[in-house]
Amino acid sequence: MNIRKLVSTFTLLPFFLLGNDDNFLIHIRASAFSNGSCKLIWRPTDTPKAGNLFTVEALSENDVWAAGSGNFLHWDGTTWNVVAKPVAGDVRGMVAIATDDVWAFGFNADSNFILHWDGVAWSKSFNPNESVMGLVAFSENDVWAMGLANEYYHWNGVTWNTSAYGSPVPNATILGMDGAAANEMWAVGYTGTTPATTPIILRFDGNAWSEHHSLPTGPYSYLYAVRVVSADDVWAAGNLQVAVHWDGNAWSSVGLPNPYPVFRSLTAVAADDIYGVGSEIVHWDGESWQVVATPGILLNAVDAVSASDVWAVGRRSKIVHGTSIAQVRARAPKDNSELPEGKVSLRWQDQDCADYYKVVLRRDSPKGKKITRATVSENEFLTRPLQPNDDYYWRVRACDSVRCSDWSKWRSFHIVP
Repeated sequence: MNIRKLVSTFTLLPFFLLGNDDNFLIHIRASAFSNGSCKLIWRPTDTPKAGNLFTVEALSENDVWAAGSGNFLHWDGTTWNVVAKPVAGDVRGMVAIATDDVWAFGFNADSNFILHWDGVAWSKSFNPNESVMGLVAFSENDVWAMGLANEYYHWNGVTWNTSAYGSPVPNATILGMDGAAANEMWAVGYTGTTPATTPIILRFDGNAWSEHHSLPTGPYSYLYAVRVVSADDVWAAGNLQVAVHWDGNAWSSVGLPNPYPVFRSLTAVAADDIYGVGSEIVHWDGESWQVVATPGILLNAVDAVSASDVWAVGRRSKIVHGTSIAQVRARAPKDNSELPEGKVSLRWQDQDCADYYKVVLRRDSPKGKKITRATVSENEFLTRPLQPNDDYYWRVRACDSVRCSDWSKWRSFHIVP
């Protein structure tokens, strides 16, 4: 599970980054990092039309929410289902406490709103005065929302209360929020008027917000995202040439690969397993930030179920889904080949992060009599001697400790005397 699971942020994207890319939900998958975890790879899945997607919240491998300008989408482990939204407008962020306790925020032409999912339906819970830019939940009766400029909001299990946060920075615009506890919350954004903006970091100690770190002014300089791994391990990033890191005592700048990626969102599986998305998909392995994928689209948000199960969202209702294990590609024998009587060696593409493989062999058709169903640790399986004058069909899939991939496509061969 994502280390700071109970958090969601919305980034207000400057006009020059909007573009016309597809709305693209991306599920990331694996090969191997230097820290022993797996690099993630992509696979698209069929997705109902739901407008632009701005946020994703992943509770488990069969309980994932995505939302944006259309209805909510819910992943049940097999397919995406459309779930009605009780108000018009854009949903810009979500945070989940439990499968029947999920919060979302957004706005429309008439008002700002906070919505709640009770396991049966979404309903409107509150109309804040300001656009909410971040949401963090520590329990079912301790949920915090950060307004765009002047207010923050607290859910105590019964009602929402409004407070002025008295920003210590004039003309501050908040773009992201996270927290380790109700007396240890962080907010990021910028102050100033574009293009001469200054990124800011604010900290809440349970009583008041204070400016905690200042960064140089630069053309269109923003911090979009903040992620709390622990009280002494906090990351913030945006469109700067560095990410910044809090170690419990001080902030420091950490270099990024060049060309410098734009961060829109961060998610942490562990201290040495953190993903950022925006213009690229970037990974922190405990030593450095590395670009691991370039999707060709600006991504809006990212969330993780586990180290091998990470989702990111972008624009126009396209979803790319995966796990640490990709669909296997069969290599030999060639499809529709003729082979001499005897044992047959079935071979397929090896996968770095697979723990084992499952193989099925049938006679006459893919629905014919099962000849073999085997589990093997290598990317090869030797059949028993097979009867001549028969057609055989086989397929394989890869598995790790959590799940298995989809089956490969059926391949066939014919045994001749």
